[in-house]
Amino acid sequence: MVHLHPPRSVWLTLFLLFVAIANGVTAVLALAALLHLEPQVEMSPVETVMMALLCLGNLMCAVAAWYWRRWGVYAFVLLAIPIFFFNLSIRAPFLMTGIGVYVAAKMIYLVRPIWSSFR
Repeated sequence: MVHLHPPRSVWLTLFLLFVAIANGVTAVLALAALLHLEPQVEMSPVETVMMALLCLGNLMCAVAAWYWRRWGVYAFVLLAIPIFFFNLSIRAPFLMTGIGVYVAAKMIYLVRPIWSSFR
């Protein structure tokens, strides 16, 4: 059976690309810091690995949403919770701490009009 999807909106396209690129780059930088290629990071190795895993999770969810998978949207929104608490635990600036929740809300806002196209 062929699934026909409506054209992806420009905003959703840009959003998913931004999320994928930002999380991919952050994960690579975190892993580079873990290998001491970037010594300026002031996080423990456990925190660095956790950040890389959360970023890779967000990247995976963005790719799933790109391919019209509902689980990608659900997981993306659910990942905002541990990301929020992780940012609190590393004493990230206030705006950085809340950005994950904002991005999850933005995802919901962008996919809601075309939710029936997701499978």
